[in-house]
Amino acid sequence: MDKKKEEGKKLALVLAGGGSRGAYQIGVWKAMRKLGLSIDLVTGISVGALNGAFVMQDYFDQAEKMWSTISTPDVIDYDPKSSEDFTDYTRNLISLAVKAFSQGGIKTGPLRRLIDNYLMDQDQLDQLPVQFGLVVTNDETKEREEYFVNNRPRQEICDLLMASASLFPLLKKTRIGQEDYIDGGYRNHIPLSLAQSQDPDIIVVVDIFPEKKAELEGRLDNVLLVRPTWPLGDMLIFDWRRSQRNIRLGYNDFMKACGHYYGYYYSFYDQGIFLKQNLVNILVAARKQEGSRAQLLLAILKNARKIQKQVESKWDWKIGRNNYHLALLEVCGKLFSLPPEPVYTVKGFIQVLVSRIKQVQQMDKDNISQIYMPNYQLSYQEWLTYFYQRLAPLPDQDRILTLVEQFKQGDWALDSLANRLFFQVDPTSFAFAVFIYELMENERNLIQES
Repeated sequence: MDKKKEEGKKLALVLAGGGSRGAYQIGVWKAMRKLGLSIDLVTGISVGALNGAFVMQDYFDQAEKMWSTISTPDVIDYDPKSSEDFTDYTRNLISLAVKAFSQGGIKTGPLRRLIDNYLMDQDQLDQLPVQFGLVVTNDETKEREEYFVNNRPRQEICDLLMASASLFPLLKKTRIGQEDYIDGGYRNHIPLSLAQSQDPDIIVVVDIFPEKKAELEGRLDNVLLVRPTWPLGDMLIFDWRRSQRNIRLGYNDFMKACGHYYGYYYSFYDQGIFLKQNLVNILVAARKQEGSRAQLLLAILKNARKIQKQVESKWDWKIGRNNYHLALLEVCGKLFSLPPEPVYTVKGFIQVLVSRIKQVQQMDKDNISQIYMPNYQLSYQEWLTYFYQRLAPLPDQDRILTLVEQFKQGDWALDSLANRLFFQVDPTSFAFAVFIYELMENERNLIQES
């Protein structure tokens, strides 16, 4: 998406619901501002509606500051204890659920005050040029109700924002007049149809539910879908450290969607063509060589289709001739928990990856888990992933690094029955081990290549 290309066209921003994950949407908005894209229409559900109010008012600085400092008590009447481990985390979830169901939903007075603090006065609201629509759900009929709030009374806008974010039964319902309203995302958490009703030329949809497929209907040829490839956290646990991370992820993902960055899980300034050529040279040379190393490389080539499918299952993206080197690099980055927030050069990423691998190789196994534990609150799914990676009989990292160590000792052979069986079952580990070995052995040459 290019500023000059899109001048004169009506641009709509669609913000999905998702609780504390909403910080990601602020990152997307930040990237849109960076590219000089002007938003004419915004629609939102739940936290997307709250962020939409910031967009309507052009309150970017206020939104970024709020999300960068936010905590759970700023939003709901609940203050979770610090989750140092999974036991603490579980206790917080149980206490949250008990409080919600014993009170008919947790009180949302802090959110009401937050909305009131950030909403302009009536005269200013009436002058805003950006069209803003949101969705609520009538509690009695369970039907969606859609509203464009421009030129409505300030108090009514506050009520509608509260209603759209009333995630009942975890949060209390919102009373408007004689009706109770609840979260607008019960049937569909993406308010695309509301934006489509205004016939925009271009629609940017920001979904913050990577766990499930986005429910998009109607005309889609003018829709740019932006969604995270990394978990964004639990919906009702607001952690400013996590929010700062999510803002950066949203920024990077929009820049990638517009072709300004490259990568899938990670973000790169360049495509690392030198790395692809280096891998090609290694494999071409293997065809002319003899010995156990060449035999292993040729065996990997023969199993390329199987390896491709296994890597795609880890990378979650279609691999082709132009991106297989980035797929290998990114999966290695995930295996060794490199942070996705920075924007890397491919050479810089290689340096960070090799440094991390050397760090892991030198650490006592009992302490390795320390480098995989982030400083923000983990979600339930992330805790499960953490335990799986750390407690598996032979984690992927250990399996691959064991092979790398064999290669360093000159043992490339598939002669033993154990290695042959291992290769037949999991040729991908051998491919990654060879890839990492080559990175570590040739790091200096790779970094110096132009």
